[in-house]
This record gives sequence, C-alpha cells and structure tokens, in this order.
Amino acid sequence: MLSLYGFLDKAIKTGRLTMTDASGAVHVFGGREPGPEAAIRFTSKSAEWKILLNPELHAAEAFMDGSLVMDSGRIHDLVKVFYANKQQFDLSPSQIFWSGLSLRARRFQQNNVLSRARA
Repeated sequence: MLSLYGFLDKAIKTGRLTMTDASGAVHVFGGREPGPEAAIRFTSKSAEWKILLNPELHAAEAFMDGSLVMDSGRIHDLVKVFYANKQQFDLSPSQIFWSGLSLRARRFQQNNVLSRARA
C-alpha cells in the first residue's frame, strides 16, 4: 500500500525529518548522512494523503491552513531537508505522474489557433 511514511523513508537520506502524524505517532526519517534537520506535525490525516498525492501543491497549502505545523526549526529548514534529497523526490511516482500530465496539458493550454490569433 502507498504511504507517506514509506515514501519518506526511501527518499530522505541526507539530514533528518521528524514527523508526528495526526494520531500522535512519531516517525523519524533519514539520518544516514549529516545534513539539515526539521520536525513537523500533522493536525489532520487528510493532509498526509494530499501531500503524498501531490506534494508540490499540498505541502504549501497544508502549512498555510495549519494542517502542517513546524515543531522544530522553521519552514526554511524543512525546505532544506527536501532540497538536500531532491534527486530522490524527483523520481517519486507522484512527481513523474504530475510532471507528465503537466507536459501533456501544456499543449492545450498554449494552443493558439489561427482563428483566435491576433495579427
């Protein structure tokens, strides 16, 4: 089964992310190589699933609406943890899906047919 915990465990190799889920369980990811550290807490189970499905969109939304709270450090520290492990995150199934969909949709978004074009 797809889970945020399994994904983060495989993706974070540099630095450490301590995550408290909505039920209060604490999970620690990374720590294999030294790097930035951050601690976050989820206040809703739905935020965890949304971030798993589309992290680029829903992580920022969860932070803004209070579903993702920084327990230790600042949001900048969380970004540093993810940036230090960027290569692993770029290869995630959800990232591959959303980038492929974006490339296909761009063709229709940027379509400028001759009848609508201005001279």
